[in-house]
Amino acid sequence: MRGQDNFSRSLKQVLSIATDTFSLSGVRGPEDLSHFQMLHAISRVPISEAGAALSSMSVDLESLQAEVDAVMKEADSACAGKWTLQTAAKHAESMGDEHVGTEHLLLALADEGQGSFGLLLAKHGITSMAVHRGITEARKGKKPEPSAPAGPSATVTVVASGQGKGGAGDRGSSSESGTGSSRPEAKVTSVPRSSATQGSTRPVSKAASGVTKPAAKADPSAVVSHSAAEPVGNYPHARRVGNLLFLSGLGPRKRGSKVIPGVMLDDRGNVIGHDIEAQVRSCFENVRIVLEECGSSWANIVDVTVFLTDMKNDFAIFNRLWADYFSENPPARTTVEINCLPTPIAFEVKVIATVGPSDMSSPRRMV
Repeated sequence: MRGQDNFSRSLKQVLSIATDTFSLSGVRGPEDLSHFQMLHAISRVPISEAGAALSSMSVDLESLQAEVDAVMKEADSACAGKWTLQTAAKHAESMGDEHVGTEHLLLALADEGQGSFGLLLAKHGITSMAVHRGITEARKGKKPEPSAPAGPSATVTVVASGQGKGGAGDRGSSSESGTGSSRPEAKVTSVPRSSATQGSTRPVSKAASGVTKPAAKADPSAVVSHSAAEPVGNYPHARRVGNLLFLSGLGPRKRGSKVIPGVMLDDRGNVIGHDIEAQVRSCFENVRIVLEECGSSWANIVDVTVFLTDMKNDFAIFNRLWADYFSENPPARTTVEINCLPTPIAFEVKVIATVGPSDMSSPRRMV
């Protein structure tokens, strides 16, 4: 796997512990690790960014480790390390951080939990939003019960670059109206890390504070749906400004389920393909749900940005479905191809709509 030398010291330690511990189970490297095995290793390294975040969330690490041990014996141990570490790298970039650490691995695990693993995370309150907040509090030195000495400092270099489709950090794109260029590889060097248990604060970029700021719950302009798929980060489903409604990116996931419509997996849990029609229909259903909970409707959509991970093979199918869903008065549309999305999906949309009665002469109907 590319880029391991650029991980933080604590992340290297976690991956080394996991690899050594489960070597007799056929684990030869981080890419062979399961979600359970990575979480098990995180729980064994409390003096780390992830450990500080979990402590800020009041998660009992000993209890978590014991439950992971118990459940892991009966659970499927499909290889998930490669995809999870790619997702962790994407979290580091989106938060504006200068290294990939254990906190980003924890966020990736919170995003990807399925089946018994997802139930275990939920039992301990380990959700994407909770982890974001835990990271923020730990970085501010708000860990409630410091009980260990500060961790070592480390200066590491991380290269944020794509690995073809599914790569982290490379946002090369092409659109309906033209072809975009790939963003060049970005190389940055971290600053020394300090432990949250000392009450010291690691420099946090504006981008990081923007992602983790939990102000949306108290803001009446933010709308959180109770029926559409849960966000994968700390953001609302939509935000209203005047009579305009701006929806966050929505994919095909279903609320309360880690099984993603249209995602095909092998018996080891690896993504082997997708059904773009199933993903488009499920995604549009999520859009409808959010619009109606916000007092809007499908007929009020005025602008749509579409993200595809495989323009060549999927655009024609998507375009046919679009014509069915928007047979009359279609909204403005931009279609962009990107390398990958935060979860293993192939389709996502960003929608702007109005709130209130539609002023279109021939209102469209949801298919």
